[in-house]
Amino acid sequence: MSAQPEAWEEVTVRLGEDELITIEPAYPRPAEVDAASLPAAGGVLFVDVTRPERAPHALLNDPFVAQAWLAGVYGSEVARVVERFLEEPETAEPVTLTARRDVLSDVVGRLGVGFWLHRWWPAGAAAIPEIDARILELEIGADAWSAEAVFVATEPITALLEPHTELLATQVEAVRTAAGRIAELDLGVLETALRATVDLVDDTTPGYDACASLLTAIETENRAVAEAVAGVQWDSVVADLWDEFADTLAASRPELALASKGPGPAGDTVEVVRRGVATVDELQVGPRAVASRPGNVNWSLGVDGDDGALLTVRVDAAPDHPPGSPLLARVYLNAVPEVFSLWYDADWRAFVGTHRLSAVPDSDPRIDIFDPAYALRPRLSEQAREQVAADRRRREEIILARRDTARLFIAERAAWDDADD
Repeated sequence: MSAQPEAWEEVTVRLGEDELITIEPAYPRPAEVDAASLPAAGGVLFVDVTRPERAPHALLNDPFVAQAWLAGVYGSEVARVVERFLEEPETAEPVTLTARRDVLSDVVGRLGVGFWLHRWWPAGAAAIPEIDARILELEIGADAWSAEAVFVATEPITALLEPHTELLATQVEAVRTAAGRIAELDLGVLETALRATVDLVDDTTPGYDACASLLTAIETENRAVAEAVAGVQWDSVVADLWDEFADTLAASRPELALASKGPGPAGDTVEVVRRGVATVDELQVGPRAVASRPGNVNWSLGVDGDDGALLTVRVDAAPDHPPGSPLLARVYLNAVPEVFSLWYDADWRAFVGTHRLSAVPDSDPRIDIFDPAYALRPRLSEQAREQVAADRRRREEIILARRDTARLFIAERAAWDDADD
């Protein structure tokens, strides 16, 4: 008879009037800036990235589908309560019971932190070094493969691993020649990434053969399979649910139809009459797209002799930002924003764009920078801009505090080691 999984903490399972089931640990759901939301089959898991060892909150919109992972995360007793709610919803009173750590409990917490770091680790910040997002993606891909039951579909996991197949082989070779406890831990993570890559990535991908050969060599040397991938085998219950996570994309917003197709004319005889600075709300741009610091937007208003005005906006790019899609600027001079594109300029190392106005405005423009894939309602009031700054400071605090964490991601530790050299 197998031992019962370790007791974790009390949770309350509740069926709401909206027919959604929640699983609520005793601690409050973390503030949005502290939380990672993991889209799971049949619901969402909310991980507090400052306390990832604690049980996550969960919101289930399809509890039947969620049975694929509920026992693995919270233990079989919690899964049975949810199943009873499904069978007898009319008598489903809230139930408080002890969740138990099972095969997916730890990896869900680590995945939450990994996704949060990938989204929010800044570029160009004064106190935080640059991170190699490629290594971080390999680590997240390895953890996601270990927790496949939570997601069911494998395409998103493949998308994390496939671009870095050659790099993975190089990293494994380097770690295999190193010694010490840290190297052993790193090799365990990278071995999982190797297994996931050989399992999921197309065998014609450059670097695949090297990964397969390395995995064979490692298995020959040590037949023991890493503990992280020794969990139960789960049957797929539903197909790709990850697309739901992209439903928040705002590319269909009508205001985007106003955007110009490229930078406007710079003009040869522009006299600058006003300048200012602003700060990007990083909720509205992709990871490490812009330099993460206050005042990373500079704008100027000029006149060119025709009673018109030319607004120039420059957004400092992240240090290693590759050329690609533009950012967009929403400029508020009245109730209707004017929208134009900012294209990456390698000389400036910035996104730069110009926009012609009919006249020099009486007051300074309010400028909001965004990527269409991340666009949200702009936070432009004084109170809202203070919240933007507070969110950025809080994210930096979390990242700095993690420096003393025992289980850093490889990419995290490498970033800090490079900063110390």
